[in-house]
Amino acid sequence: MDEVAAYVINFSSQQMERELIQTDVPCSRYRSPAEVIENPQTIFRKSLIRVSDNAGEFFAPGAPFQFLDSTESRLATVPNLGFDGNLSELGYSSDRIEQICGK
Repeated sequence: MDEVAAYVINFSSQQMERELIQTDVPCSRYRSPAEVIENPQTIFRKSLIRVSDNAGEFFAPGAPFQFLDSTESRLATVPNLGFDGNLSELGYSSDRIEQICGK
């Protein structure tokens, strides 16, 4: 392993990746989070989506698959802590929601 390390230290990760791929060695270098976010394939596949909450904007995993001819549906904001809208939509009464949430 020391011989491999001594050889590859002379190249950037991009150069090594390119050299290995040209010799039919299946490989991929590790990407930084910024590289992943800016990668054209990540953007095209919507692998990461921008969402926001009270703390600000951040990226979250997108749907692992897409249906043809479907409209995009995603949650653009994260509900605040204590948000009870979903519980009422599920049929819980106000009293039960207060009991669950400790209000």
